[in-house]
Amino acid sequence: MDGIWDQYEEITRLKCQNEVCLVLGREDKKVYVRKCLKIYNPKVYESLKIIRNIHIPRVYDLKEQDDRLYVIEEYVGGETLQEKMERGEVFTEKEVFEIILQLCEAITCLHGQIPAIIHRDIKLSNVMITEEGIVKLIDYNAARYFMEGMAQDTMLIGTAEYAAPEQFGFAQTDVRTDIYSLGVMMNYMLTGQSYKSCPYDGKAGKVIRKCTYMDPEKRYQKIQEVEAEVRKLLYPGESKKKWIKKKLLPLPGFRSRKLWRMVAGAFVYLFLIYSVFIVVLSQKKVETLKEMIDALAFYVVALFAFVWIDNRNEIKSHIPFAGSKSKIARGMGAFVFFVLCLMLIAVVDMFLELFFGISIF
Repeated sequence: MDGIWDQYEEITRLKCQNEVCLVLGREDKKVYVRKCLKIYNPKVYESLKIIRNIHIPRVYDLKEQDDRLYVIEEYVGGETLQEKMERGEVFTEKEVFEIILQLCEAITCLHGQIPAIIHRDIKLSNVMITEEGIVKLIDYNAARYFMEGMAQDTMLIGTAEYAAPEQFGFAQTDVRTDIYSLGVMMNYMLTGQSYKSCPYDGKAGKVIRKCTYMDPEKRYQKIQEVEAEVRKLLYPGESKKKWIKKKLLPLPGFRSRKLWRMVAGAFVYLFLIYSVFIVVLSQKKVETLKEMIDALAFYVVALFAFVWIDNRNEIKSHIPFAGSKSKIARGMGAFVFFVLCLMLIAVVDMFLELFFGISIF
């Protein structure tokens, strides 16, 4: 080969049968991977060349020659999931979910191309984990574009145990094909076996089942649905809507649904509304800055008390002794909280007196 290929010097051959080797850029002295592909889709690799995604190895150069495609792409250091499992590494559900979320980012990028790029060979040996913990989806030899209206793929390709039924000629592969393979891979990571022989029963079992339905219509219809489900399992209750509902709504005093707290909460809110709109605005005209600060200090103290009583945002879990089963220990926790509040008010008072000559007390 000539031209741009003269810019790279071969270092070592990795897979003789696939003609994969490491090369060194003569000018930048960086290490790259050079592949010689016999089965490929040149248009897919042209698209990969312009994609910039941290979870997809970057393609730098392409050259088609003698019915082969020569590719220069990013060198990814690390281990594949297959290599990790072969040396005895066991994945927890949490680790699997974290890996799948990163993979979903790569697949979302591929499926978001126009037309969508279907990887068609998602498996343990095609997922690399770098030393920094970044997940990379590699090996796009089997990738193809989704073509609207086609009855089936023109070429059947992929790894049998990971392949969806449509990859055997029953229908055209689409985004749901990659979702099927992703589910099979999750099961391998958690059990070491295929879904058919040993389906996983833990939290991830529901996701795996829906990914691997024989009928594509019963699977997740897009990768974002898989990501959302996995994120929900990995970070329960942390979606934006749930966070707002749990942390911000309803108001303190009503969150627990306990009658005495709701009655006390309603009384406090009515009192605050009365004092603000009637006492402060109508009867007691705030004529000085000190009177205004005194009024605000009252509401701050009331707020601190309410935050404690309602355990707003689980504040007691951050205060020593407050979460104990012992009443004496809880009392000590309340005292610590009270002292902390006084210290905070004292600091504010010192600031106001120092810069404005005003004291809260």
